[in-house]
Amino acid sequence: MRSFLGNFVLQTIQQTNIIVSVDFFPYFK
Repeated sequence: MRSFLGNFVLQTIQQTNIIVSVDFFPYFK
């Protein structure tokens, strides 16, 4: 259960990072 929760949190963070980087990418050009 603990490892499942940790994996879920890591996946959520990774997905959020991808969404944020895609959203802010045009501003860094």
